[in-house]
Amino acid sequence: MESFSGNSCVPKYHCIKCDYKCNKKYNWKLHLHTIKHNIINECHNSTETGKNWHKMAIHSCENCGKEYKDRSGLWKHKKKCVSPEIEAQKHNLELQKQNLELHKHILEICKNLQPGTMNNSHNNNNNNHSNNKTFNLHFFLNETCKNAMNISEFIENISLQLSDLENMGKLGYVEGVSKIIIKNLNALEVTQRPLHCTDKKREVVYVKDEDEWQKEEEDKKRIREVISNVVSKNMKLLPEYENKYPECMNPESKKSDEYNKIIMESMGGGMDVVDKNKEKIIKKVSKSVLIEKEE
Repeated sequence: MESFSGNSCVPKYHCIKCDYKCNKKYNWKLHLHTIKHNIINECHNSTETGKNWHKMAIHSCENCGKEYKDRSGLWKHKKKCVSPEIEAQKHNLELQKQNLELHKHILEICKNLQPGTMNNSHNNNNNNHSNNKTFNLHFFLNETCKNAMNISEFIENISLQLSDLENMGKLGYVEGVSKIIIKNLNALEVTQRPLHCTDKKREVVYVKDEDEWQKEEEDKKRIREVISNVVSKNMKLLPEYENKYPECMNPESKKSDEYNKIIMESMGGGMDVVDKNKEKIIKKVSKSVLIEKEE
């Protein structure tokens, strides 16, 4: 692959493989003994096509396939290299650990959402209405609906199925909780319901508590307690879901994604939005029990 020229304008010696040119024979001999020339020449001799002259011996990593020119570089790399399979296993273990911690957190939430004591204070603001309207409302609540159940009894009898839990993931917190409460209210005769709304715009609601009809306070404390108890009962269905769909604990399963969405929606979001979501539920529930005032 070396060429020699007699033309004075062209270098006498030209190493094509190294692209080295010179006119003096002494320099030419020195070049033939250089490390660069010997390495390229060796690569050329070991390659049939001659296309890989520039490549040196390759040392590759069995785990990731990364290539190094010398063994020392490969040795340093191997001390830190992790195979994709091991990396995936570590990732799965981390996801499983996160799911377990989230599950423990859910159980703690369920414990803190146990049914509380209903507000026993009586609201005496009913006198704000005119005598005529008070009389008619009084008749409807205390005569027509005298056999209605107490709100505490309604909470106790609220029935949830696994489908309600699954709907929470599909519909979201507001629609899911609202649907459960409204479904249980609609299962009762109008006169048996513990809630009645007399003003949809102002969300004026009357609640039967301890055998007495009371106007709900502005903070809607009793309805909020209904919501909290529904959320608690709903969360307690999670173990049943896990038993029915054990694959939900596998981070790579589609059921795992559904399970995590159910959990997030069941919690109602962060503290900055959970109160707003409860307001939306109260509005939907109030609308479902709206009555016409008797004149």
